[in-house]
Amino acid sequence: MTHLKNKFIIAALCVYFISYNLYSEDAPKLTFGGYIDSYIALDNAKASAISQNATHSYSRLFAVSDNRKSEIGLNIAQITANMDYKGTVRGKFTLQLGDLANNANPSYLSAFPNVSVNSWMTNVQEAFIGYRVIENLWVDAGFFLTHIGAESLCPKDNWLSSHSMVTYFEPIFQSGIRAQYDISKFTIGLHILNANGRFDENNDNKTIGFFLKYTPTETFYISNAACIGNEENGGSAFAKNHLLNNIVIEYHPTQEIGVKAQFDYGTKANMKFAKTDSTFTTKDGTFLGAVLQARYQIMKPLAATLRFSYFDNADGVEGFGGTDIAKGMEFTSGVEYKPFDKSYIRLEARMINMANGDQYKLFTGSDSKAKASRSEILLNMGFWID
Repeated sequence: MTHLKNKFIIAALCVYFISYNLYSEDAPKLTFGGYIDSYIALDNAKASAISQNATHSYSRLFAVSDNRKSEIGLNIAQITANMDYKGTVRGKFTLQLGDLANNANPSYLSAFPNVSVNSWMTNVQEAFIGYRVIENLWVDAGFFLTHIGAESLCPKDNWLSSHSMVTYFEPIFQSGIRAQYDISKFTIGLHILNANGRFDENNDNKTIGFFLKYTPTETFYISNAACIGNEENGGSAFAKNHLLNNIVIEYHPTQEIGVKAQFDYGTKANMKFAKTDSTFTTKDGTFLGAVLQARYQIMKPLAATLRFSYFDNADGVEGFGGTDIAKGMEFTSGVEYKPFDKSYIRLEARMINMANGDQYKLFTGSDSKAKASRSEILLNMGFWID
């Protein structure tokens, strides 16, 4: 009943604002958008059942998008409302449904102790209100998508529908206050966040983030984004300051060719590591990630993309609870056809190769034996309006 009540309240507020916008000359201006992406994913690894009762639905490791195997799935169906009031107040509210929305949202952290998670968080992608303090300086408060990374949550905003293995380990959501200032060819951002990669608060600390982007020409930019904070679940006897730093470079030498590079470096203090004598020691852990993408526009409706990524999360710095320990490389190739401007049909092939070592044999082959690689084929279709 509580879940239905929340949805009713949201629907009532939407109707109110639409009506107000239609009949008041001094009302904020509202614009709406929508987006749908569906998919089918095939691979050569056995997948684990999402739950004991889900006998026909399977979840694929390291796949936020295109998560279910061998079934036609809905990645995301979302609707967005944008509000602007005389260029001084702005707001955004996006509701989402689908496999991508469920897998990306940090609601799954409810399995951890001392964490209170509201079910409606799964359906909210962004919800914030902002105020223009002076020209080119905005301060927003609420829920946002992360400022870190070269790939966005929604496939429509990326060159490929699958996310790189480096993006997989990055935060997706944030909540708090952010300030953004545009001056000349620079964009500067400062963030005060509840946590790194989640909406709700899990201790008494805050995470600080910053963003700096330099765009000297229309064909080139470089950005640096970072966040740092101690976000141990419910507090910890040991301070575990967590830093994640991200650099992105994008260059388009011609109208047909685009190149994008991404470098990630993360550290986490006082992590627990097992010793050979069954005791434990504490030391700082590290995370490394690098992604290189190249895109070629073959003709107006047809483009091809190649992506290579290297990831080293052997220390379990990124992810939660040390459950995402992985190290290796990923290769992805994709072809995109656009029937019309705001649509796509994408066919992709991806291979994930883990490093040597039994701890990296994370996939299960058809023979039920552990293996360190997976090959997959993905087909996505999507369109949007804004």
